[in-house]
Amino acid sequence: MRVLMVSLECEGNVVSGNGTYAAAIRRAVIASGSQVHVICGRPRDGEEPAAGQDNDILWTPVSKWGRLNRESAWEEFATVSAAMHAGEVAALAPEVAISVDWTGTHALAALMAKMPDHVCRRLAVVHMNFRTYWLSDGLALDGEEALFYRVREAEAMGRADLSVALCRADKLAMESLSSTGDAPSTRASPDVGVLSPP
Repeated sequence: MRVLMVSLECEGNVVSGNGTYAAAIRRAVIASGSQVHVICGRPRDGEEPAAGQDNDILWTPVSKWGRLNRESAWEEFATVSAAMHAGEVAALAPEVAISVDWTGTHALAALMAKMPDHVCRRLAVVHMNFRTYWLSDGLALDGEEALFYRVREAEAMGRADLSVALCRADKLAMESLSSTGDAPSTRASPDVGVLSPP
């Protein structure tokens, strides 16, 4: 199976649990016998990866590093990834796309907007929700910050054929998003699985 993984963090310069989880998922999918290509960010001012090192990784340089929240380079990651990698991804013709968190799903949507319809139509999308942002960082559920994350996470779920939460509590939170109308869905109500029950 040909798999595309899109994650702001995955390999090299990992600064959070999200990057650690993404790298572990990548290794597990490779071990299953699938061909995996990853689009992930790296600091623009960081060292270029060595030639031939991780040649299944398509690096996207970004201007901000060390954050995965609203202040991260999530929009830049999406725009630059689409500009740099859409043609190569279309040529790979992945069968499955795994997007990590709302930032990865936003970048995947930007990529798909630049790819031929016949590639996108047969692409199954799995949204891995490694952090439920609207419930973290002490955000007030009715505040503007929480709404920003609720909308982004609802959009990510709406673009996926399957969403996967880290635990049952996150699954319940994600399911509550799909019924609130925070963002329009582009697919039928997605199933939400759990990576690490309970």
